[in-house]
Amino acid sequence: MKISASCSPGIEPILSRELKYYGITEQQRKPGRIDCVVDDTHVAELLVNVRTADNLFAIFGEFPVTNFDELFDSVYELPWESILKQTDKLIIEKVRIQDSSLQSQSTIQAMVQKAAYTRLCNYYHIQRMPETGATIKTRIHIYKSNCTVELDLCGMPLSKRGYRKYPGLAPLKETLAAASLFNAGWKASNQLSDMFCGTGSIAIEAALYALHRAPGLNRNFAWEHYACYDGKSVQEAKRKAQENVRTQSKFYITASDIDPAMIQQAKQNARYAEVPLSDSPHKPGIFFTVSDFRTTKPMSDHGFVITDPPYGNRISNKQETENLYAQLKNHFERYYKGFDISSFCDREDFAAVMALQHARHLKIIDGKETRWLVRWTV
Repeated sequence: MKISASCSPGIEPILSRELKYYGITEQQRKPGRIDCVVDDTHVAELLVNVRTADNLFAIFGEFPVTNFDELFDSVYELPWESILKQTDKLIIEKVRIQDSSLQSQSTIQAMVQKAAYTRLCNYYHIQRMPETGATIKTRIHIYKSNCTVELDLCGMPLSKRGYRKYPGLAPLKETLAAASLFNAGWKASNQLSDMFCGTGSIAIEAALYALHRAPGLNRNFAWEHYACYDGKSVQEAKRKAQENVRTQSKFYITASDIDPAMIQQAKQNARYAEVPLSDSPHKPGIFFTVSDFRTTKPMSDHGFVITDPPYGNRISNKQETENLYAQLKNHFERYYKGFDISSFCDREDFAAVMALQHARHLKIIDGKETRWLVRWTV
């Protein structure tokens, strides 16, 4: 099966390394995408375990198209009966068009569904699809004269873990939180601090990673409803993932925020994620505390700081941002000598403002927002 793993544009190298960890070395990298060919076992393994992909799609068809007749005929030729059972419902979730003579998204949606349903009705010997079963979502991409038909393997996106019942203001997406950990090379044996934790994404993702708890362990996937699904691959992947959980893993994560409401929500999210909380920074688990970042101090002489300070709609004006960065610079230089520090920001000149030497930048497109993940050592 040819699949496409999507991610926030900019973190493709991180996702690529994660895919290689699962033995997927033959990859085709595109902006925000990595395509590869895998078997059913790999599909299940990725759905259950991968931490930095937002979605997984099956590439169901690729063909040339210059007019609507060609679109109908090519879509009709695809083996839809291998995906949809007789009672299932097909939704054309999204159509993307670039440099094509076919411009009407609504017409493309209608044409694709008509072609697929015509084939399915012929195959099942029925006059219309009852649409009482599972919902199968597909996306159509037309670039110039090439059309790609993708099938959603996930259902709910992989980026939505399910534990964040309280998202807070401008929350950091779980997959980006995981990517920041991988980008820094953080391990459970290292102290980790997030002094702008908000509702806890970085700390919780770190705890799940330290416990080797797969993000998809307690959820279902759209692929399990496909007609071609073997009925066991996901369950087997979950069984193996459960065996890999390290419940006795000890880690020391300190997560603080100046807003008491954020800390309460972060604690609730951590409980939903079933990760251990601590009542002291000297005890294993996540220690959530209400604190101004200027009063935070490390518990050892080395470790990691990964954080997402206020910016954009979380801070009122540019001058406040300048003041915050100046205070951060002074605080890190005073208390965090030798620490590996990563910070999200919305300014390309962040390193210059902070007067950082040898900082590494990762430009990330997160929906409509452009941000940078900057890593350096004090």
